[in-house]
Amino acid sequence: MNKLPKLSVVASKDELRPKLHYILIENGYAVATDANILAACDLEHYLDDEVISALDGYLINRDHWKELEKGKWECLEVVGDNLEVTDPYGSITVIPLKQNNNFYPNWKTVFPRDLHDTRLLPNISLNTKLLQVLGTALDPYNWNKEGNILQFYGEGKGVVVINPITTSFGMIMPNKINENDLVDTLKQFDEKIRG
Repeated sequence: MNKLPKLSVVASKDELRPKLHYILIENGYAVATDANILAACDLEHYLDDEVISALDGYLINRDHWKELEKGKWECLEVVGDNLEVTDPYGSITVIPLKQNNNFYPNWKTVFPRDLHDTRLLPNISLNTKLLQVLGTALDPYNWNKEGNILQFYGEGKGVVVINPITTSFGMIMPNKINENDLVDTLKQFDEKIRG
């Protein structure tokens, strides 16, 4: 059985964001976003170099990708603007591919230029459900037993999530925090743990 990263959970289902209904293959990565979280998974852990190279610059609709995630295929081959999927019984299914041609948003621009720039930052809040979805997309088969690296870059900026085992990465946008509410919450928390 073959595997692909579970990016269908990240790709948008919002009918007002049709460009985000796709998974982009670019420079060896499969990329998906719903505008709240973004996942970029290194395909070298899933596909051979020939298929990755042939898919470069193409988009695959999230519904087709979801079918591919099930792993019920033996061979993938790009023929023209289609992906031919051969199942274990020799049947071929044809999935249409869409050439990117700047259709998909430039996902690289949301990441800080210097991923090594770390500074003390204010408190932030992350939606744990979205963090769990992103974690599943970056490591759907639980290869990483150590956990992900979270890198923070500044107030109002996305938090970069890196899986060091799969060399996949993503981003989650922080929630806005009312500083007064935060102070009250931290005081209550401090009182509870200190008695």
